Amino acid sequence: IQTMLGSKEKADALLAKVREYATVSPLEFGDITSATQMMLGFNIEAEKVPRFIEAIGDVSMGNSQKFNSLSLAFSQMSATGKLMGQDLNQMINAGFNPLSVMAEKSGKEMSDGKITTEMVQQAFIDATSAGGKFYNMSENASKTISGQMSMLSDAIDSALNNMGKSSEGMIMKGIKAATTLVQ
Repeated sequence: IQTMLGSKEKADALLAKVREYATVSPLEFGDITSATQMMLGFNIEAEKVPRFIEAIGDVSMGNSQKFNSLSLAFSQMSATGKLMGQDLNQMINAGFNPLSVMAEKSGKEMSDGKITTEMVQQAFIDATSAGGKFYNMSENASKTISGQMSMLSDAIDSALNNMGKSSEGMIMKGIKAATTLVQ
């Protein structure tokens, strides 16, 4: 993420927002981080990524398989600039039809081929904002037993990661010494 954003500060700021979402979501931090990397790889603006991650997390209802599928379809669609049939089908198969959200809001039927990325992105935001069908879905799913287990797992991973960061210098020296010995 640091390499994609070009600075450690930007990467740390983005990861802090993503980690904040992971603490209230039943999704695993690894899935959320992978989706973040994917979105950045498909040139989605870093400032928009956390809100899109939250929206996709709510639409997926905390299901990691649906989250991963929706993240891929969303990223592909964002890269092409319009909603293509295969991306729409992938979203529908994961339980979300952005065309129906757009139709509810506008009162008009939407036809594919003329649906822009921005329209679909807004459909995700609308569906997960107050009054939307998927509003606060991740937070609600995190209150289940599986959601709580996922949050516990993320807390353990975070603690181990922090311990690893604080010991990174010593670990690197140990690895370099072992490499030298092997050589």
